[in-house]
Amino acid sequence: MAVPQMRRPNAKDGERSIFTPGLVRNALIVFAIALAVRWITDVVLQPHLGSYVMDYFDVMGENILRGRGFSLYPDGSVPTVTRAPFYPSWWALELALFGRNYLLLRMGEGLVDAITAGLIVFMTTALMRLPVGRDALPTTIGDSTLGESPTLLIPTLAGAIYAVQPFPAYYYAKMGTESWFTFWLVLLMWAYAAWLLAPGYRRGILLGLATGMLLLNKSTAMILVPILALIGIVWLGGRRRLACVSLVLCFFVAGVMIMPWIVRNYRVTEGRFVAIQTLTWWNFWADFDFSPSGYLHAMDGLYEPGGGMPYGLSAEADVRQEAHLRYLAAKWMREHPLGMARKMGTNLLEFWYLVEGVHRARIVAIVSVVEIAAAVVGAGLAWRERRWRLLVLVVGLILYFNVIYTPMKAVFHYSLVTVPFLSLLQAFLAAWVYSRFKARSAQSGVSKHNLLAH
Repeated sequence: MAVPQMRRPNAKDGERSIFTPGLVRNALIVFAIALAVRWITDVVLQPHLGSYVMDYFDVMGENILRGRGFSLYPDGSVPTVTRAPFYPSWWALELALFGRNYLLLRMGEGLVDAITAGLIVFMTTALMRLPVGRDALPTTIGDSTLGESPTLLIPTLAGAIYAVQPFPAYYYAKMGTESWFTFWLVLLMWAYAAWLLAPGYRRGILLGLATGMLLLNKSTAMILVPILALIGIVWLGGRRRLACVSLVLCFFVAGVMIMPWIVRNYRVTEGRFVAIQTLTWWNFWADFDFSPSGYLHAMDGLYEPGGGMPYGLSAEADVRQEAHLRYLAAKWMREHPLGMARKMGTNLLEFWYLVEGVHRARIVAIVSVVEIAAAVVGAGLAWRERRWRLLVLVVGLILYFNVIYTPMKAVFHYSLVTVPFLSLLQAFLAAWVYSRFKARSAQSGVSKHNLLAH
């Protein structure tokens, strides 16, 4: 019995709505599963985490709530540019709604991430509609039992894999900016895929809105957006003029959204330009020791008088120190051309999960290897089906964040933003296994029927 064939994308896919009843139903199911997993995790972890909040967001949120401004000082006396504005503002809103009830605060984070799981279904559907390579092989992936169309299988599995993924559930219970960053990144890639399928003014504006929100959450995607724009212009070919005009709208909308924050940063740094935040990159780069236990050890000797870790500095002092550390890092890289590549290579494995202590490291290392291996195999299946554009975007995005973050220091939660895209690749493998199992079950049923007939 032949395995049902997945319908290939055509030129009209970009014009047709993806909000079919089957897809919406499956996305809601994925959302419900993800929400249950995260809220159960919140309840289980609450006695162990207590009032723990990643980074200085609690102080910043409290200052915003009390009208003290955007500051890392408990009294709000010293403005900061080390953080982007969105997450501290979200935290202030949560404090206003739930007070110091940390279980409800964690459940709010879980709700955001559960919505992300549902959005992954729609994002994957849009990416699956991108044109495939010429002479694409007949697919062996697909089945209609998960919905009205075989094309529902991989998007649903991608969302479902993310829904039960333990690492986002655990780390977002600890509360940090990556939860919303992942949300906006998935929304951005959905808007980008929709724009690729049918570029136009409205989709350019939507892409700009997603871009602006992503950058206001964290500025590490600053380079990603122009890269995606360039790829889109190359791929769209005959529609290049419309693509360029819609991209102008995209960047205009994103610029309008971030401009008030740029002006604020210019004011509090006494006339210096800071796009979104200082990132503290150079504080992690300048000592060239990126292990979680070593990155603080050599820093004191590199600070100028009046310097120190940026969290305790004024905005102006922080920007001045970053310029000094950037100079030292550039000097070191000129003297050691291969040094940064070597450090990134030794840091890469530690970047993936090996930062939670010796006892947990072995377990998460094994899980990490399995996850990445499954994603690699899934990417191979997508390659065999000539889904090259999907792979360029998904694999490129995963590598982008690895390249951006690994020079700084090995912290697991930085890699969380790539988990939706690993889940997408893993969905190809899960769909292939499911289809092969169903095909064998069907063949076994036919054999038994023939045996009984004789």
